[in-house]
Amino acid sequence: MKRRRLVSAPALWLAARAGQRLPAVSFFPQLTRAGLLMSCGSSLDDTVRRVIHYIDRVLKGAPAGEFAVEPEARLCLMIKLRIARTIDLKAQRDVLLRADEMTE
Repeated sequence: MKRRRLVSAPALWLAARAGQRLPAVSFFPQLTRAGLLMSCGSSLDDTVRRVIHYIDRVLKGAPAGEFAVEPEARLCLMIKLRIARTIDLKAQRDVLLRADEMTE
């Protein structure tokens, strides 16, 4: 009997995009570190902290209808330069200057 290897959905998606030489963009910087071209959004860690804060308030008895909708405190623009070179994409200088993080 063959052993099947478990592969995450993002890994399959990244592999498909790499084979087609298509740029992929995400809301989460963690996926850019995994191989996407770029991301612009909040950190997954920050999002989880905010959700835990809401859950804590609900468990302490606060009515969920009274929660204010909070905008993201900080957005992070991350660009993976190796992927941009692989698909022959030239990023504009303004975009590179605004990036919070550029990785190889």
